[in-house]
Amino acid sequence: MIVRLRAFGELEPLLDGERLHLSLPEDATLSDLLDAIDERWGGQLEPVWWDRAARRFRGPVVILAGGTDVHDPATLLNDGQAILLVPVVSGG
Repeated sequence: MIVRLRAFGELEPLLDGERLHLSLPEDATLSDLLDAIDERWGGQLEPVWWDRAARRFRGPVVILAGGTDVHDPATLLNDGQAILLVPVVSGG
C-alpha cells in the first residue's frame, strides 16, 4: 500500500521538504508508518522532534489522518491515505 506523507512547519525541510509517497505493507498501521519514518529520517531528526528509541514523534507533533488526530500505534492506515505531520505552535 502507498500512503501520502506531508510535513508542515519546521518538519518540512527535515523530511525532504516535499510530499512523499511511502510504500508500506498491506494492512499497515501507524506503527508501521513510524518505523518507516525512523528508517528513512530517524538519524537526521533532532531529538526535540523524534524519539529514536521509541520510534515516535515527541510531544510537539500532531499526526492527522482524515482530519483526525491519530496516536494509537495500532491504528490501521488505508491505501492512498494522506498523513499530515503538523508541529504544534505555541506563543502569543
